[in-house]
Amino acid sequence: MYICRMKNRVRLFLCLLASAGCMALQAQSVAELAQEGDLIFQELPCGELCDNIARVTPSKPGFSFQHAGLILKEGNALYVVESIGRGVQKTPLDSFLWRGRRRYLANDGVALARFKPKGMQKRSAAAARTALEFIGVPYDNAFLPDGNALYCTELIQKVYRRNGLGKQIPSAPMTFKDPVTGETFSGWKKYYEAMGIAIPEGLPGTNPGRLSLNRKLRFLFPERAALSR
Repeated sequence: MYICRMKNRVRLFLCLLASAGCMALQAQSVAELAQEGDLIFQELPCGELCDNIARVTPSKPGFSFQHAGLILKEGNALYVVESIGRGVQKTPLDSFLWRGRRRYLANDGVALARFKPKGMQKRSAAAARTALEFIGVPYDNAFLPDGNALYCTELIQKVYRRNGLGKQIPSAPMTFKDPVTGETFSGWKKYYEAMGIAIPEGLPGTNPGRLSLNRKLRFLFPERAALSR
């Protein structure tokens, strides 16, 4: 029994070591490529809500994004300005990457992208700095437009608009329905019933999946995303 326990501990240690190594490699690759204002997409292992988001928002082929943020540079440090959890926050890049650690061994879960026109880089960087003005704004759990809270791509869209880049991230009618049956997914029904509000079907909005399909984006990481851009 003691030998079995030791073997299990060794397997766990090797697994953690491999995961940490992959994370370090991923962080190094993203850090080397990233510029302020770049978009960073993420697949999140957060249960039913993330599954619901993925089912109604197709992403770039090979991915299933539920979250996105903006790269910010302060000195030599990289951060992601994002709206997640309690609200808008500035998250160290390593912490952002570690959040999706369950997918590291496949080198998936995160993608870095940049709008193609070179002239956009300065305004994209300005948008990332503008996002700092929204630190502390609560997360928009209801995904409603023009409220006092912001979800992830709503934040990105807002700061892009403030810097004259509104056309890059247009709104589109939101849907919470199964594209095959046309029926609202049961998970979304339960979600909005719990909040006591109507499903915002058809209201304007944006989401990480749709944003990742924007033809004006150039993907830089991972390698397969860059090759398929």
